Amino acid sequence: MPVELKEPASGCASPSTIKAASSRTRVWIIKDGRYRESTGCGVEDYRQAEDRLADYIANKRLDNVRDGIRAPAAIPVADVLALYSRDLVDNQARPKETTHRLKTLIGYFGDKVLSDINGHLCRDYVQHRGHSVAARRELEDLRAAINHHRREGLCSAIVEIVLPPASPRRERWLTRHLMRRRARVVHLTRRRLGPLILELKLALAEKWPPHLVLAQVLLRGKA
Repeated sequence: MPVELKEPASGCASPSTIKAASSRTRVWIIKDGRYRESTGCGVEDYRQAEDRLADYIANKRLDNVRDGIRAPAAIPVADVLALYSRDLVDNQARPKETTHRLKTLIGYFGDKVLSDINGHLCRDYVQHRGHSVAARRELEDLRAAINHHRREGLCSAIVEIVLPPASPRRERWLTRHLMRRRARVVHLTRRRLGPLILELKLALAEKWPPHLVLAQVLLRGKA
């Protein structure tokens, strides 16, 4: 039976009604067979109610994803990415960037199952993206999602991701110009800090009190 939004009605008799809702508030209700769940969204908040419905369907689907081990041919890639997003993405350093990459992956792999993934499909994806660096990062996310799904005991076989070659590191040669600049910086640093360091060593050798040593350093630095 399809899950749908029920027309708002006065009051909300469902026991799952959000407490903040008044008994006279008209809210959208999620109808799933005999099950009812309040969205907490008023009659004018239809788009927000649709978002709540989408979240409900996604969570219900993910609960079904964990039902048991399946063959790659029976596992949609979209389910694998959704499971990875729910379980791990929020704990990453940059969850928004990861979420954006996962959406890009779903746009291409969303209608495929794990058994469709092979080297040819991965290379087609790189060509489709037109940017090997971005494609490689996104395919790394896909690989991480597939590995997480398998570690959860939900896939009966290993599915490999073929990555494009990594970009060579940018090399910077030390030219004569750079050598002269660095030598000048070292020379100026030694000329300015040399006397200060010498005075500090002498003060410490003579066991000056710490506050006098600090005062000497500050006075020398302002000179």
